[in-house]
Amino acid sequence: LGSGLQLAARGEYTYKGDVFYNPNNLPNTSAPGFGLFNARLALIGDSERWEAAVWGRNLGDKTYLENRGESFLGVPFVLYGSPRTYGVELTMRY
Repeated sequence: LGSGLQLAARGEYTYKGDVFYNPNNLPNTSAPGFGLFNARLALIGDSERWEAAVWGRNLGDKTYLENRGESFLGVPFVLYGSPRTYGVELTMRY
């Protein structure tokens, strides 16, 4: 960019295939595969001393399982992954 500024962009797609959460591979202990898209866009100062960025994770707001199983008392549980999250980063290097 002009004035010595730099623009940095990053996008990533991750995929996790079907998973069984039980050593017996029972059908009710599995979770289907899913894909997530994350992105980051940063503006970097001319001396690279500062950086301003915006980022987002799980931009498609995919609902997915991180884990499932049974507690030691036999109570079933599921743990869902993080929903869409986004934020701003301001970095100063000295």
